[in-house]
Amino acid sequence: MVLFSDRVNLMARELTRHAVDLGDERAVIGHLQGAGFTYGEIVAGLDAAIDTARVERVNEDILAGLAGGEWPGAA
Repeated sequence: MVLFSDRVNLMARELTRHAVDLGDERAVIGHLQGAGFTYGEIVAGLDAAIDTARVERVNEDILAGLAGGEWPGAA
């Protein structure tokens, strides 16, 4: 059985992997609908999915900086 929180995590992962402007709600909804999420799922979990995607993008940027040999905030 798939829980709603699992679907929200999948939405967040989808938003993290693609270059969707997280500030453009219409673009986010359109992208998620194109990825197969229902409108009801999107409306119910949109805020949590966007917040999670933002955190994941920041984490990826930090890890990319560490892999490059420098700390992004050190300058």
